[in-house]
Amino acid sequence: NLVAAARSASLTNGAVELSGSADLRSSLDGEIWGIGIDAAGGNTAGVGGSIVVNVIDGEDKALIDNSRLVTTGFGKTLDLDASAGNGLTIASLTGSVKGGGTAAVGGAISVNRIGADRIALIRNSREVSGFSHASLASGAKQNIYAIALAGGGAGTVAVNGSFSSNVLQGTERAAIEGSTLNLGALDLSAALGDRTIWSLAGAFGGAGTTAVGIADTNNIILSKRLAEVIDSDLTVGGALTLASGGSSKIRSMAVGAGGAGTAAVGGSLAINVVEGEERAEIKGSDVEAGSLLIEVSRGETDIKTLAGNAQGAGTAAVGAAIAVSTINQKRIARIIDSTIELGTGNGRVEAATAGHILTLAVAGVGGGSAGVAFSNTSNNIAAQTR
Repeated sequence: NLVAAARSASLTNGAVELSGSADLRSSLDGEIWGIGIDAAGGNTAGVGGSIVVNVIDGEDKALIDNSRLVTTGFGKTLDLDASAGNGLTIASLTGSVKGGGTAAVGGAISVNRIGADRIALIRNSREVSGFSHASLASGAKQNIYAIALAGGGAGTVAVNGSFSSNVLQGTERAAIEGSTLNLGALDLSAALGDRTIWSLAGAFGGAGTTAVGIADTNNIILSKRLAEVIDSDLTVGGALTLASGGSSKIRSMAVGAGGAGTAAVGGSLAINVVEGEERAEIKGSDVEAGSLLIEVSRGETDIKTLAGNAQGAGTAAVGAAIAVSTINQKRIARIIDSTIELGTGNGRVEAATAGHILTLAVAGVGGGSAGVAFSNTSNNIAAQTR
């Protein structure tokens, strides 16, 4: 399933003089609900699997490019909004159930990705003036909910596997580039909308002789959020605010269980990564403002994950559970190669990071002759804040 769309509201190569307000608004919403379920059985063998792939791509843009935009009215506003709408969501379910008199082989695979870009941008515009307040906003919610389950039983051999891969990426940007603005107040925000992944992978099997099962869930958040003023001249009578940030959350579980008359082998693996960059900056610009706030502090990064596996067999059982979680996010608030002149208000540049990981890996086995169990959890918070 694929959703790929581009929406834009733009003023390009124009000269517009108004007596009222201006509003450029673009809204990219999208939902995918994907289901794939397979069931099979046979006197000798039952073999099959299900695969669901879901992708949302595209671009949402509110743009003023190489233009002159002036209002002569009092108390009028300018809004460039690429944050409207209900956001982007993928919900996916894959399942496989197999049975065979001799052998059963089944797999369930769920692959999901959201990679849309949202941009609110004033670029190469020689004059944007007269508005009492201007706002550039970019961002929306992005959610992935994924379940992959495989199970089977056979008289001799059962092999089952499940795999879930989920990725959130894309760029949200509110920016002014190479432009001249004279306004009453100005807000640039790339701090709207949270990122969330919920994922479950499970593999279960039983056989008279041998049972093998693998459950794997991989979850990655790579989004960028940028609020920027680059190579521009700004005159703002009141407050100038640049804000970036938002919450990123992963909830994942990989579980497996198996039993066999002779040997049972199973493994569960959960991998979770949050990277990407959240940045608010003024670079190569001349700014006059009543006050200034550059802030990258909204929201937190939070991972909760479980890997569990249980195996039992008449002779030997082997089970492993591994959970690996990493937070390697950048949060940056800065002023580079710029001249800042403030009025009676304050100036503040602030970046803060809150990261949490809660993880559990459990493995248990039982075997008539031998049993081997292994569990491991590895967690790393290496976020950069400056």
